[in-house]
Amino acid sequence: MFVAFLVLSAVACALVQWAARRRNTPDPSSATASSTPASAHGASYLRRQWLSAYLIIMGADWMMGPYLYHLYDTLGLPPGRIALLFLTGYVSSGVFGTFAGTVADSLGRKRGCLAFCCLYIAANLAKFATSFPILFLGHVLSGVGTSLLHSSFEAWMVCEHNARKLDPAALSETFSMATFANGLVSIVASLVATALSSQFGPAAPFGGSVVLLVLGFVVIFGTWGENFGDETASVWSTIALALEALRKDWRILAAGTTQALFEGSMYNFVFLWSASLSKSDFVGEIPYGIVFATFMVCIMLGSSLFSLVKPLVPLEYLYSGVLAIAAFSMGIAVYAGENALWYMVSFVLFEICCGLYFPCSGTLRGILVPESCRSGMMNLFRIPLNILVTITLLQVDDYPTWMLFAICTGMLAT
Repeated sequence: MFVAFLVLSAVACALVQWAARRRNTPDPSSATASSTPASAHGASYLRRQWLSAYLIIMGADWMMGPYLYHLYDTLGLPPGRIALLFLTGYVSSGVFGTFAGTVADSLGRKRGCLAFCCLYIAANLAKFATSFPILFLGHVLSGVGTSLLHSSFEAWMVCEHNARKLDPAALSETFSMATFANGLVSIVASLVATALSSQFGPAAPFGGSVVLLVLGFVVIFGTWGENFGDETASVWSTIALALEALRKDWRILAAGTTQALFEGSMYNFVFLWSASLSKSDFVGEIPYGIVFATFMVCIMLGSSLFSLVKPLVPLEYLYSGVLAIAAFSMGIAVYAGENALWYMVSFVLFEICCGLYFPCSGTLRGILVPESCRSGMMNLFRIPLNILVTITLLQVDDYPTWMLFAICTGMLAT
């Protein structure tokens, strides 16, 4: 069954990607081209410049993720302490992340991305320790780094795109391509991490991640220019600018609330899907690697669907539809009981929505969020997200799985 889901998802992804490329290929004879050749070349160059570093960084992130719990389990840490380490990362991101984003606006987004690499390198090196305080410190550092990962990289790209006066439609295409390529990178990174872990032990993937982070640091340092929000503003004044922008434009507040609710559900889903399948009626061992690969292919499928339908559907309608379908998909999991087939239908549909969500939300933030406080604003959005995930993690043992899926459904429907 699981192999069938993977094959069907891969075939659907290939067909949709082919259709999207065919539809979006410009007609050279058309006189109504949306951008000049110079603009198209500039957008393509900037896209390659950004993706060359961004995908290396995401590969480093994907390489360490699947083996974090396994590493702590092999170290003999009790489940309560492992949960505390995970919670530390979310709390650190919520507490320190806003300040990290606003500092990046003032001191430079490139510097913010380089700081991320340094923080994650230190956090990964901490995984080679057996001391709980050092592991704890590593999660504090990774929490701050995560905030920079989800703000400074996107803020740098949007600022450069706008500063070079490139075609706005090209920005949506860039985020769509990033989501698609990120799915491929995640599959390759997980395979490499598996090989490293099998050969050298459960800490080896974190060493591989360090290598990629160093490479990403070099690429960013050598190929990116610097851009800023408001260079003269202090951390507190940047936060004040972000709060004022929220007060003046309800659309920014709506976008931030939507981001917190969707991504909160997504992070909760990460903790729920494997537990749900392990308790299902499937006879035999669950092939978690195949399930994970299926999810990544579905994200790629969602990204390709975005490229296909974006020229046909206004962004706000497309975004609303994605949220509605995501809520429906989580609703299926609520009533799945122990049926593995229905769980997979639910999970596959939700992952397709994730592939659509990322380019939708990235494009919308690029339009709405002021340049002067872009990184800080994006990290403000992550505060309620981290609170939601932390609350759920604290209650995960107190409620049945179907109720947690119902909470996710309500968050998405809101």
